[in-house]
Amino acid sequence: MVDSDFLLVKTSLNKPQLTIIFPISNRVNYVDESLKSILNQRGITAEILISDDASCDDSGSVAYETIKKYLSENICEHKIKIRIGKRKLKRDHLHHMIENSECDIIMQAHDDDISHPDRAKITWDAFNMFEKMTMMLIKCEYINSDYKHDNSNDCLNYPIMVNEVALGDVVAPATLYAVGACQAWRNNSLNIYSKIKSANIPVAHDWIQAFRCALVGEVRIAESPLIKRRIHSDQWSQKMSENDGSEAEALAWNLQHLSCQTSCLNDLQYVYEKNIIGTEKFNIVKNVINDKKTLTLKFLMESYRKLNMLGGRPGWIFSE
Repeated sequence: MVDSDFLLVKTSLNKPQLTIIFPISNRVNYVDESLKSILNQRGITAEILISDDASCDDSGSVAYETIKKYLSENICEHKIKIRIGKRKLKRDHLHHMIENSECDIIMQAHDDDISHPDRAKITWDAFNMFEKMTMMLIKCEYINSDYKHDNSNDCLNYPIMVNEVALGDVVAPATLYAVGACQAWRNNSLNIYSKIKSANIPVAHDWIQAFRCALVGEVRIAESPLIKRRIHSDQWSQKMSENDGSEAEALAWNLQHLSCQTSCLNDLQYVYEKNIIGTEKFNIVKNVINDKKTLTLKFLMESYRKLNMLGGRPGWIFSE
C-alpha cells in the first residue's frame, strides 16, 4: 500500500448514501471520542474516510485502535476506510479525501469535535428535501478541552428547521457556522470550479467553498446544535495570537478575510462569464463583497499601524 492509499477496514452490505470525511492532525487527546461519534451515526449507511495527515503524535494509531475496538463491540452498518499518511499533505489533505470519496454528498467532521448520532441522517434527509441545496451548515455548541461526552442528550424530539442562508453571510467575515467542521455539500455542484489553490488560501478554504456553493444553489443551516465544537489551545485560531497580543490576532484575521474576499471575487467573475448567473445577481454580490473588502482593508491597516507602534512582529504571517 502506498502512502496515499486508503485501507478498507470494513465494507457495508448497503451502498453508502453519503461520505463522511474525518481528517486527523495531531489530536491524540480528542480523536478517540470524536471518531466514536462518527462511527455511532445511525439511520443511514455512510462511507467513512479517516485520514491522518502525518501526525507527530499517535493520533493515527489511536484512530485505528478506536475502530478495531468499536467493531469488536458494536454492529456497524458503515463502510470504513483509513489512511495513515507519512507524507504531510497540509491543506491538500482535504482535497485528497474528497477525491477518494464514493458519494456525491460529503459531510465533514473534525478530529476534536463531537457529532450527534443523527447528524448524518438529518443531513441526508435535508438534501433530499431541498433539491436546490448545495451546502448544509449546522449550528454547534461550543465546548472546552475538558468536556467529556455522555449519551444523555442523544434523543431529538422536535423537528429541525433548515433555513436558507443569505449569500453575503458566507463571505468573510462569515457566519460562525460556515466553517469546515459544520459543513456538508453536494460535490458535483463544485465541479465547475478549479481546485482551491492551497498555497494562496491561508485558512479560508471552508468559507470559499461555502461561497461557491451559494453561487450555484442554496446554502442552508440546521437550526439545532448537532455538533459539539471543541475550543482549545492547539487550534490555529488560538495559536496565531500567542505572544503577539490582540493587534496581531486582528491583523491575522483580516489577512484571512482579504484572501477569502479576493478569491470570492474571482469566482464570481468566473461564473458570470460562464453565464451561470445573471447580471443583476452579479452586481448585487459584487457590491456585497467589495463593501466587506473595503472594511477589511481599513481594519487591516489600523491593526498593522498599531502593531508597528507596539514594536510587534507578526512572524506567523510568514510561516505555514
